[in-house]
Amino acid sequence: MVNTPSVLVANPKFKAKSIAELIDLAKLEPGKINYSSAGIGSTPHLGMELLGNLTGTKFTHIPYKGGGPAVSAVLANEVDVLITNTSTVLAQVQAGKLTPLGTTTLKRTPILASVATVSETVPGFELNTWYGIFGPTGVPKNIVQRVNQAFIQCLNTPEIKQQLIALAYDPDPGSAETLGALLKKDIANWANIVKLTGIKAE
Repeated sequence: MVNTPSVLVANPKFKAKSIAELIDLAKLEPGKINYSSAGIGSTPHLGMELLGNLTGTKFTHIPYKGGGPAVSAVLANEVDVLITNTSTVLAQVQAGKLTPLGTTTLKRTPILASVATVSETVPGFELNTWYGIFGPTGVPKNIVQRVNQAFIQCLNTPEIKQQLIALAYDPDPGSAETLGALLKKDIANWANIVKLTGIKAE
């Protein structure tokens, strides 16, 4: 249905003001830059581990008990950076309370069109949170198609599109087959990152 682009944000006092500067700083001071997350294995945690893996850098993970405390930690300058849903920090970014370093989808997000994607500096980086519609196994194919077409029609309505974009959601309706392929791809990709980084649930 929609993608929810994430954004890598920093406290305004943090030295780096772009992804390139963040990577350079991380290489100069391995492990010194820390980041908050909503907890071990959360999307923000996996995203920063992916960035470190692709750039040969090391960041220090500071897990918090939820997304709200993780954002508050960056605002209070307790930690340096955070990856989180754009919608969660849009107001703080627009008010200058957080500095956006890069968005995490392959294409720039309309609500922050002036902010470069991480992949513009780090080819291959993609962190895409998405929402899809699922039903129980065995739903007849004709019902799946009817429901799918109804959602596509709704999401392609200009008024609905504008409202979603204003809330930092990017409409991206597709077929049931496309969603199934995306699910399989994400499971494989993130399983690989967990294996490479040795992340363990606690």
